[in-house]
Amino acid sequence: MRVVEVHITVTSLGETFSSMRRWLDHNHCTPVNFGCAFDPPEKVVIKIAFDEDDLAEIFQQDFGETEWISTASAAS
Repeated sequence: MRVVEVHITVTSLGETFSSMRRWLDHNHCTPVNFGCAFDPPEKVVIKIAFDEDDLAEIFQQDFGETEWISTASAAS
């Protein structure tokens, strides 16, 4: 399992969620986990966990301002 973290501004939240949904649908991908947290004053951190490392890598490349958080297996 690989977790990708996306850092965005609050003002781009709706547009980013829409883009992510389209990307996930287009790639027939259901994330293992999806969450977000606010990082005041105007930042949002979105964490998405993928079962497939290759899809996580493509997602990371397609969405700027991303970084790997974990490459641990789900059992860890």
